[in-house]
Amino acid sequence: MANDEIKNKLVSVLASQQAQGKTPEQAVEHILQALGGRAGDVSRISVLTSTLIADVLYTVYQETITYQQIAVILRKLCYAARDIAVASHAIYPQLTVQEIGPLLQSPEIYPTIDRAALLDALTYANFSKAESEQVADALG
Repeated sequence: MANDEIKNKLVSVLASQQAQGKTPEQAVEHILQALGGRAGDVSRISVLTSTLIADVLYTVYQETITYQQIAVILRKLCYAARDIAVASHAIYPQLTVQEIGPLLQSPEIYPTIDRAALLDALTYANFSKAESEQVADALG
């Protein structure tokens, strides 16, 4: 199954959930239950990348979902910090390293992320090493 086909199927399922008044979190929970209810399994399905999930959520919920909500959902689905950074930057290209760094460190995502993992996530999301180090230093 091609990524476009998977995306279209997920968009269809989430749009159906949205039409029933479900929040993004509730819609994802519905999909989780359909997959057997284990959040950690989603991040291990190779075709279900963090960027695909974020893209589907944004496609369905558009202006009513924030990058913070998407990041929290990705964390609940057990995606790594680097995957959350990549997805956030891909779906919201206007986000700066100064916004994504603190996002990753927020209480709902990775509050105890260490400097090395934060640097890895930011550079993996194609931010320069210099600006990533600056943010990591500023966040302590």
